[in-house]
Amino acid sequence: MSSEDIHLHLHSPKPFTPTSPFLRLPAELRMRIYDYALDWPDMQQPFARVQKQCTTLEQLWVTCQRPRCVFLRPRIQRVTTPTILLLNRQIYHEAITVLLNKTLVLMSPPPHSSQLGRVLDITDFIGEATLQNVAHVVLKMNLGVDAWLKTIERLLDVWCKKNRLKSLHVGLEGGSVSNLSSRTVVARASSPIRLSPRAT
Repeated sequence: MSSEDIHLHLHSPKPFTPTSPFLRLPAELRMRIYDYALDWPDMQQPFARVQKQCTTLEQLWVTCQRPRCVFLRPRIQRVTTPTILLLNRQIYHEAITVLLNKTLVLMSPPPHSSQLGRVLDITDFIGEATLQNVAHVVLKMNLGVDAWLKTIERLLDVWCKKNRLKSLHVGLEGGSVSNLSSRTVVARASSPIRLSPRAT
């Protein structure tokens, strides 16, 4: 072998071969693993934890008769990035599409905080960018719960800036439609979000 052949052999590009055994699996199998491993968390659990904190702090305030400002605010645990998305770029780009195409279900709005004097914001729990990139959302609304109005307004604010929604299903129960604020309905009439009734 001549010196020129050796030079070409050493400097010619080599085909990329994944070093990870996982990445050597067929893509279809990797996608099935992502589908099994990834899903949105049940938001009832962090809401319930914060609600318990708020109730405890409220009872403490009643007992001590001190200003609310001296008590700690509730600790909110935001939705964290699944570990599998942090492994490397290729896995992230493959897996994130699987997660964002899964359905995010909200069974209730975030709780009310007496310390803050307001209903907690949905973006305190789920980042705005995440909400804007999710493809499918289901809201199971009890119209008798006033906190839903603030949550709906906040979601519409987020989605009017940017959204990748493919479907938004809203289930209504309790109360009456007249409980919905006209500002929520009318102010969003020009929104780029288009909702269609679910086929029965």
